Amino acid sequence: MNRRSFLSGFSSLPFFSTLVSSAEEINKKNKSAILLWMGGGPSTMDIWDLKPGAPTGGPFRPINTSGDVQICEHMPLMAKQMHNAAIIRSMSTREADHMRGRYYMHTGYVPNPSIDHPSYGSVISHQSPRPDLSIPKFISVGGGSVGAGFLGSKYAPFSVNSDGRIRNLDVKVDQRFYQRAYALDAIETGFINQRRGSLAKEHQSVLKEAFNVLTSSQMDALKVAGEPENVKERYGNNSFGKGCLMARRLVEAGVPFIEVNLGGWDNHQNIHPTLRDNKLPMLDQGMSALFEDLEQRGLL
Repeated sequence: MNRRSFLSGFSSLPFFSTLVSSAEEINKKNKSAILLWMGGGPSTMDIWDLKPGAPTGGPFRPINTSGDVQICEHMPLMAKQMHNAAIIRSMSTREADHMRGRYYMHTGYVPNPSIDHPSYGSVISHQSPRPDLSIPKFISVGGGSVGAGFLGSKYAPFSVNSDGRIRNLDVKVDQRFYQRAYALDAIETGFINQRRGSLAKEHQSVLKEAFNVLTSSQMDALKVAGEPENVKERYGNNSFGKGCLMARRLVEAGVPFIEVNLGGWDNHQNIHPTLRDNKLPMLDQGMSALFEDLEQRGLL
């Protein structure tokens, strides 16, 4: 399936079936997907789709890129990577609420009180067995994502911060740890065998995943501090830059879906100074370094 076929599924029904087909394609070729999530909603007309000379146009000027588009002058590093990118300008939505829009953009469905839909990461995780991968298949960096919905907690996003630390998982792995883990597993297995519903089995699965996380050498992919200084500087010494660097390392480890969060885009005042002096330099540096590394390592 090519990019055009995948994107055409965004407007087709049932969307879940289309996404499953795409997930199977990703899995068949052992590929990964990275979602850079800009919480709050960036001003696209000031970044990717400028309107110079129009009544609605802002003060930023468009610049030429290595592709066939122009983007904002304050994204000069990303301008050099646009031969590897495509801008989709045809998307629209009637959702004006942030949380409803977040759900819609992560699942392909507007919120419905009768069903909890899974996010893209959860679907791809569900469709990607990857037996050689002992760490979670859906990792969210720097913030939480939309959950697994009706697929169950086994496919929920595994959240870490940009330094690779995992909340409530700072434990010492020693003999006592293994003894307690085995004892808990025996208790839960006994409870599951009594057939009291699926929650106990799901909980056991999540605990086993956490156990693998604590003991797997593949979790070294989270240790961005070990990267050479020039690489860390190229990505940016901030949470988003570290998150993009971690995403590249997780792709190399075989994780099929990674989400990197950069929030704070809900700008209602001082929009252009905020973009120029804060948000765009951070986005430009981290995103362009990720594109550059993926291309150089043959991972695009």
